[in-house]
Formats: sequence, C-alpha cells, structure tokens
Amino acid sequence: MADAASKERPIPAALAHLVADDEGVSSRTSREQERCENSCGIMLMPPERYAAAIRDVLFDSKDRAMLAREQHAEYLLESLGTMPSSYAGYDASLPWVAYWTTHSLDLLQALPDDSDIRHKVGRLVTETVQAASGGLCGGPGQEAHLAATYAGSLALMASGSRAGFLSLNRPRLYKWMYGLKAPRTGSLVVHQPDGEADARAVYSVVIAATLHGLLTPELVRGFSWFLQACQTHEGGFSGEPHGEGHGAYTYCSAAGLTLLRGWGSLHGGGGVRLLRLFRWLSRRQMQMEGGFQGRTHKLVDGCYSWWHGGTCRVIQVAARQLLGMPPLRPAAFEGAARALPDEVVQSALQPPPLDTSAGAAQPPPLSALPAIYETSRRLVASRERTAGAAAAGEHPLAAQSPPALSALDLAQLKAIAEGRLSALNSVALQQYVLRCCQQQEGGLRDKPGVRADLYHSCYCLSGLSAAQHDAAGARLRDCSAVSSAASSDAACRSPAEPLPEGGDEVPGVFGSPSNGLPPVDVLCNVRLDRSEQCLVWRATLPRASHDALLAAATHDAASVAHDAWAARVAST
Repeated sequence: MADAASKERPIPAALAHLVADDEGVSSRTSREQERCENSCGIMLMPPERYAAAIRDVLFDSKDRAMLAREQHAEYLLESLGTMPSSYAGYDASLPWVAYWTTHSLDLLQALPDDSDIRHKVGRLVTETVQAASGGLCGGPGQEAHLAATYAGSLALMASGSRAGFLSLNRPRLYKWMYGLKAPRTGSLVVHQPDGEADARAVYSVVIAATLHGLLTPELVRGFSWFLQACQTHEGGFSGEPHGEGHGAYTYCSAAGLTLLRGWGSLHGGGGVRLLRLFRWLSRRQMQMEGGFQGRTHKLVDGCYSWWHGGTCRVIQVAARQLLGMPPLRPAAFEGAARALPDEVVQSALQPPPLDTSAGAAQPPPLSALPAIYETSRRLVASRERTAGAAAAGEHPLAAQSPPALSALDLAQLKAIAEGRLSALNSVALQQYVLRCCQQQEGGLRDKPGVRADLYHSCYCLSGLSAAQHDAAGARLRDCSAVSSAASSDAACRSPAEPLPEGGDEVPGVFGSPSNGLPPVDVLCNVRLDRSEQCLVWRATLPRASHDALLAAATHDAASVAHDAWAARVAST
C-alpha cells in the first residue's frame, strides 16, 4: 500500500490505510479508482471542513450526518407533475418513473396521502401503458416489455392503488408472459419478437405473477434451473450462464430463487450456493468508500446500495428457508414464497423440455478456447458437462456432485439465518449514502461529481433502509469464531471505519436519529407494509389454472376484436 502517496491525497487520516493498493502498477482501472477515492475522501472529511451552506443541509446541529428529507422530497415531487424537457428520454420509461418516484417518496414518508396520486398511477398502468397483448409498455403505443411490467406492478404497490391493481387484465397478462418463454433455456425474452433472455426477465415475471396470483407450474417451468445456472465461479450471478457476476443480476437471481424456493435442498447444493454468494457479496463492499461496486474491479456506485445491500438481506430469508426456520414476515412476500404449492416449486427446478424430434434445431457446439489456457479448458469442459446433463434431462449441476457442507458451513448458515452474521457492513454503507450520495439541492446520486437522478434516488434510499434494518450488519464484526470462518478477508474485515458521528441514538441508524426509514420487503423493494397490503388484495382474486387463464385471455381478445368491429360498423 502506498502510504506516502495516500498522505498527499484528500483522504481522512482514519481511512488512509484503506485506499486501494495498485501494487506499484498504474493502469486505467487503478487511476480511476484513485480519482473515485479522492472524490469520496473529500465528502468523508470532518463536518467542519464543509462550506456552511452544505453543512447546514447534510449535518444536524450535533454535526451528525443527516438525510436531507425536505430537499429530496421536493426533488421527487417535481417528477409527479409536468417534467422538464431534460427528462424527454424517460418517455419510454413511464412505469419506472412512477415507481422510482412513488417508492422514494414512500420511504421518505412524504408521499401525498390522497386519492389523486393513487388514481394517476392506476390510470397510467391500466389505461396508458397496458398493451392490448396484456403486458405493460414503457409509454403509450410502445411495445410491451417485461421490465415495464415489473415496474408498473411495483408502482401500483408503492402508490397503494387498489383500484388499479384490481383493474389489471390478469388473463391477458398471463397469456402474454407465457408467450415470452424461451423453451430451450428455461428463461424468457423481455419482449417479442427478439428480446434478450436473462435473469432479470425471470425475476420480473416471478414478481408480477406472485403479485397478481398467476404463478402456475407451466409458467415457471425451468426458472430455478436457469437461475442456478447463472451463478458464477466467484459466487455472484450473471445475466445468463457463463457470464460475469453483476450486482443487479445477482439480486434478481437471489430474490427469484428465494421466491420460488429454488435454491435446492440444504445438502443438495443449496447451502453451498448461498455461502458462495455470501462470500462474493462481502468482497464487493469497498474498503475506503463504504459503498458497493457492481462487479469485480469496478467503481463504487450508489445504486448497488440496494442491489447488493438488498441481496445481503435476501440471503437471510433464503438461509431460513434452507434450514426450515419460520419466515420472519409471514404476511409479506417471504410468507408468499413459503405458501407456494410444491408442484410450482418442483416445476421451476426442472430443466426446460428439449425438442429431440427429427430436424429440430440443436444448440450450436461450444467453441474450444485456446488450449494454452488451463482455466479456459476447464471452463469449456464444465460447459460441455452442463450441456450433456441438459440433453439427458438432468439438472445442469447434476454432472458434478455438490461439495458436502461442513459443521462450520452449517454454523455460518445458522448465524446468517438468525441475523447474527451479515455480508454487509451497514454502518459503512449508511455513511456512504449519507455523505457521498446526497445532492445538496435534492436527489441522490451514483457518487460525488455525478448529478442526482430518479433511479439513484430510489435505490440509494432503498439501500439505506436495508442497511438500517440489517441486524447483524449494524455491528462492526468482531472476528468471532463463526464470522471469521466465512473467509480470510470477507466477513471479518470492516470495509470502512465509521467516522465519529456523535453517538448512535437509534439502533441500526447511523448519524442523526431522524435518518430512520421504514423497512422494505427485501424480495420486491417496496415498503413492507405496502407488500403486505397488496397480498391481502391478491387474496380476493379468483384462482385459476394455466388452461383457464389462457381460455379467458382468448375469449377476452375475441370480445375486444368484436367490439372494435362493431364500433367501426356503427361509425359507417
């Protein structure tokens, strides 16, 4: 570590020993990391180093880091009305704007409690952006897309729009989602006809289907199989098999597997998968900055406060599933996952059906990588074993027996499930969000030097809530026998030493006591009470089978076509 160089940089003395070590080799990556650390170091300086105007917004009277609630609420409320011309690019993201804004205001407890907001969001989802096919679009007249469908569903939840929730055409939505399935992979395409198929598509459908009571064995066939195959050798998850682990895909995969109870049995691979993910996550929290990077050797980014911070919370829910412990929140999505019928769970674990008929298209052969690279040869061999297992109708991981769990592994899983061990240093993460991600004028951002936007405002606030309610992460690890066993540098280290903040008067909350946010449902990222409320609404919906839903959608489409024909005849 370059101690002499770090002394010349704008890094607080308490954090100087945590700057990244380039091992004497300067590269573009190391130089960008140094610039990022410098910009964060300035924001992590003692409060007296701040200009008075900024200090009054970001610190309370006791110089404790403070969430600028009023400024953020004002920034967000502007997005509920007529947006400035600079937001023209959001024309294809209207459900996202509705979700980011209402959820952020809801966390700040600043969402106007009137029927006008609920009515606007309900009309947007059910009238403006629901396509004739049944899915939701990014904007009027656009193509239905799974990401927009996911965002619109969450917007209905966050706004509390019961009328919009009950008005959504469920049979048409189901038929459209089922038509997106990619039968050869177990995934789905995000839109027709040639959308990409990845982990976020699976998660989006699982959320929408869970919320609207549309989870059937036919719809979810192969989902868990596919998500398991997306886990990398590092422990994170990529968008598709054999990719690079990434924060957002990791959250989608982990939450999707947990909602489907698809991790596998404790000793059949589920425990190993979860511990690998735990260790990968613990290495993504940056030592000096305190926030998370999305991938290995990337810069810190405020949005990963949720994508990674939320995943740290998902792991606890998943560990409780594997160990047979009762859910922490039976009325929320965690409880909905426990109540999932076994036939749905088993169907999601099954590989997708393989068409072996004459003339059927077969997967292209896997290209051999240069033999000089031993690691590449092993990867190719692993891919071929996976392809062979799939062709035989086996689970993709069946070709290799999962390693046995040791007593120490079981102790770690139990500590995670009981909230005594976390991959998250919540004090460091809260410090990063409050000190580095807040914009003085309102809104939250990626990192210092970057403008605030609705996306980062939403996920920074969600990550802040997740960190505040992470019981184990609220304590800096003491390197006890259980925590130090996770790995040599994972659960035992402290990613950032918190600066003195004048005392922590509210358990789990860093800085000013007014920073506390309500908890979010870690499996869907809306306020916990909102998800519980929506599942109550779901209980009033009629249950229907796959065939019944498709028949209803077909009949509905015929009725719509007849009405349109009758209207044209009447007009002539």
